[in-house]
Formats: sequence, structure tokens, C-alpha cells
Amino acid sequence: MTLSKEELEHILTTVSSVAIEVGHILAQTFNKMILTTEKTSPHDLVTQYDKESEEYIYTKLSKLYPSFGFLGEENGYRNYEANTPFWVVDPIDGTLNFSRSIPSFAVSIALVHHNKSYLGVCYNPISKELFTAYRGGGALLNGGKLTIKSPQNFKTSVLSIPPGILLGKPLSAVIRRSGSTVIDICYVAKGAIDGYFDPLLNPWDFAAASLIAEEAGAEIFSHHSKILDTNKKSDILVANKHIVDEFLKWISTEER
Repeated sequence: MTLSKEELEHILTTVSSVAIEVGHILAQTFNKMILTTEKTSPHDLVTQYDKESEEYIYTKLSKLYPSFGFLGEENGYRNYEANTPFWVVDPIDGTLNFSRSIPSFAVSIALVHHNKSYLGVCYNPISKELFTAYRGGGALLNGGKLTIKSPQNFKTSVLSIPPGILLGKPLSAVIRRSGSTVIDICYVAKGAIDGYFDPLLNPWDFAAASLIAEEAGAEIFSHHSKILDTNKKSDILVANKHIVDEFLKWISTEER
């Protein structure tokens, strides 16, 4: 990525405005009757607002940055070339929550180049939490610097993990899972959650939030490949550096 610090800061400001605009539209529809369509399972849903929000973001960013490609959850790749920076967008991460009036969902926009995120914006329009970061520039929440807090140890930490991997595994840590991957990873950056793990995520689920957590001081990687590739599906572990080793050990155990 050849963009300067000043260019990244300017783009970050612009993209933040786009995310807030979309968030304002979503907030106006929140608590209203929302029709859903099933995608891959009864809990994997899409609404008209997912599609309309993605199109809104695509139209805005394509006009502002016509040389950048685009990858959205709803419509896949558009104007994509392998050596060109491109946007990775989830218009509503947490659609099930959104459709059921649960106030934990987010607009997520990342700028990716050569499998790495260089800019990330995540916005919860209900809590009005705007998480932002660019590579090397630190992470912010509503303009204030984010720095991860240290838990005493793994046993006293707060984790976000899929309920299914708990079967037969003793765990003293507290589990909190919001229903939005983006929110949970950003909450690691915020220090509200100490660790996040999921065995399989799409790029739009983690491209922006993982950079925000990394810039706040979190350890981020794929448990299996060790290198997180924002161009394809991956498992992902995001955690405070003080609990990473024990967290990995717990995930890796074969006990059931």
C-alpha cells in the first residue's frame, strides 16, 4: 500500500462518515417489523436493508475512490483486480440481531491490499460507537485512543467463543457473545472482552475489526495457518497478549 499517513487519515475520515450515514438509516428502521430471507440456515439471514446498505456504500465509495475494488457480503466482488486495493464490506454484521431489535450489530468497512487490512471502520448505530484504525496509526473509539486492558489471567478473563466448542471442556472464564463478530472483536480492542475465537469466518466478518483490535494491541492470527488472510475464509483468534498462550492451549485440547 503506497498511501501516505495523511492520505490514510483522510480516507478514514471519509469512510467513517459513510458508515455513520448508513448507520443513521439503519437506526431509523430499528424496532420496526423487518422481513428476512434465509440464506444458508434459519439463523443466517438477509434483509432488504443489508442489500440497500451495501449498495449505498458501494455507490458512495466507487464515486470517491473509483480505482479501488469492492467485496461485499451480499454481492461479492465488483471491479476487483488482484493487485489493486479493495473495500471489504459487511453492511450489517449481526443481521439476526438487527431483525429482532437486539441493539448489537455494526456496519463494517475495511480497505485491503495484498491480503492485509490497512484501514478499518466499524460502527454500531444504536450505541453510537465508532471504532476506527489505519495500519500504524493506532485504534480509536469515538476519537479516543484504544489500549487493551490486561486481565489478571486466563481463568478470570471474559471470552467470546462459539457455544459448540464448550461441550465437555471445563472453562472458568466468563463467556459473553453478542451475536455480532464485528462488535465482539472491537470489544477486545475496547477491553470489554479479553479474547475472541471463531473456527470459520468470511473476510467481511473480520477485515476491519481485526485491524482495529491489532492496532489497540491485541494478538491476531489464524489458529491453523498462523497468518490471517483477508482474501479468504479463515479461523481467527483475537486476544490480549497476556492470555494468548493459555487460550490457544484450551482451544487445541482434544478433550470432549
